[in-house]
Amino acid sequence: MTLPEFAVKAGYIVISNNAPTVMELAGNGDWAKVEKACRRFVRRGIPGRACDHVTVVVRNADGTRELRDVGINQVRYGTLPPVGFKCKRKYDGCGVKGARKDGSRYRCQMTVHGEKLYLGMYHSAEEAGRVRDRYAVDHNLHLVLNYPQEELVTA
Repeated sequence: MTLPEFAVKAGYIVISNNAPTVMELAGNGDWAKVEKACRRFVRRGIPGRACDHVTVVVRNADGTRELRDVGINQVRYGTLPPVGFKCKRKYDGCGVKGARKDGSRYRCQMTVHGEKLYLGMYHSAEEAGRVRDRYAVDHNLHLVLNYPQEELVTA
């Protein structure tokens, strides 16, 4: 029997199974049964691969998630951000997306398709923000604009 099958038998719902050593579960099942199956799995090992623990993420009804690393002798517990958690980005204190204070001027840069794009240095954060907005509109990027009320007509 595989680990996900043990988890289902213990009363959990398997959300994802990144076999063989990571799975995400939901529900209020019997954790002791899953833990015992994980320990057996670690003891038995995976042919050709080193395996000293199984990582299990348990998603609770209130949206919180617990991280459990099950090894042969112990279980390490931790917490993860709740489901739907979004990190609040800091805009370097100037309050304009894409602008960052650099000496006495403002650097305008952004990440587009995973690549950092430098758009120049400007005397004010507002000017740098407008350059970022102009680039986003010209290249049809779906971003939140700094100054959406202004009409940015492509030339």
